[in-house]
Amino acid sequence: MATLNKAFWNLFKPVTGTKRFTLEDLRDLYGVLARNPVVTAENRAVVVETIRSIAEYMIWGDQNEPRIFDFFLENNIMVYLQKILMQPANRTGEVAKQVLQTLSIIIQNVRSETAIFFLFSNNHINNIVDLDFDFQDDEVLGYYISFLKTISLKLNRGTVQFFINAGKDRKSFPLYTRAIRLAHNREGMVRAAVRTLTLHVYSVVDADIQNFVTSLPASQHFTEVAVYLAQQVQLLDSRLSAAECGGSQALASLDSQLAEVEDVISYVSDLLSLGVPRIAQLLASSLWQHVIQPLLLKPLMDPTAAAAAAPAKPLQQPGHRRASSGSSMLSAGGLPSSAGHFRCPSWGNGPTEPLSAKPPGPARIRPVCAIFVLERLFHLVMYPPLLQQLLLALTCAASNSSHSTSGSSSSNSNSSSFASCRSTLLGILTISQVYP
Repeated sequence: MATLNKAFWNLFKPVTGTKRFTLEDLRDLYGVLARNPVVTAENRAVVVETIRSIAEYMIWGDQNEPRIFDFFLENNIMVYLQKILMQPANRTGEVAKQVLQTLSIIIQNVRSETAIFFLFSNNHINNIVDLDFDFQDDEVLGYYISFLKTISLKLNRGTVQFFINAGKDRKSFPLYTRAIRLAHNREGMVRAAVRTLTLHVYSVVDADIQNFVTSLPASQHFTEVAVYLAQQVQLLDSRLSAAECGGSQALASLDSQLAEVEDVISYVSDLLSLGVPRIAQLLASSLWQHVIQPLLLKPLMDPTAAAAAAPAKPLQQPGHRRASSGSSMLSAGGLPSSAGHFRCPSWGNGPTEPLSAKPPGPARIRPVCAIFVLERLFHLVMYPPLLQQLLLALTCAASNSSHSTSGSSSSNSNSSSFASCRSTLLGILTISQVYP
């Protein structure tokens, strides 16, 4: 992680000193590239250093000599950089890192509309974005996601034409589709960068973009966000159980998981607040289907589900501190602790660990975790249709559940009670239709 952070923060390290760059020197560097069209073990160091020097020229020329950037555009160095990356061996290691860094610097320093159009034309950028790099190398991953993020900052209604390609069967949008593949990466910095990028994409008021992101297969991303949140909530429940057993490692793991759940809910809130109805509808529907109804409401409305979610009692061991069944505790981060006895779970080692590591069985969490996540949703989310439906579910379903378990009311009475509660709440909320 430290290596990835270093790669990210050094991406746009400024050129220091009083060195003067000349157009003649840039021509010499271009000649070096022209004489080395194929990167081999013998010339790799020369090519990497030449590309690094060109990046320095771009920074210096942007501030001191406009002709340097003009030379870059006129000689179309982008073609050479793309050809280098078309060689699979160059998508890892120093070559990949230097090319991606140079491209990011060049794109960041583009100012004029003419230069922007020249840079993004001919599909060179899209072709590079769509290549498979070695993402097992943390530094390559860092430079790549920063490259995508830099490109996204140039995305607007005027440049959309360079990023969405019209294919034979369907349109393609490599910048977006490649980014969302990394949406749930193991590295938190990568996940944060993808969220920033997607929010910027969604905020562009353009029919082609909105149609692309809300149509299959790209719209599946909203379902994946909901499924990912469901996974993180289940991991949070297990971390809470482990933290109740004590230990600094368990508490640190709980803090990390709390932060991840908070980040995902904040991202969800941002998506729902964009003012793009179709995106909000797709995401809210997925949240209801994969998170709210099965995970958050079921433990509160169905006593049997809540009991099934409670961890088993451990065998008594010397020195084991038992929690009073009537006590109320607060764990790290202010999350209320569940009462009673439990067996401390040993699985789950990271905020993005796949749920396949969990014991088999249907997904369920304890009421204490469900209440915490619901509180965060009510606190962070400002999307009325979803909040109104949550309120209806929590109040009317609870009322209906109490009647159905009393044994003294008929099914008709239950239905009437539920309908009356629903009608009253709808009147208070002054809405004619609820979500979903």
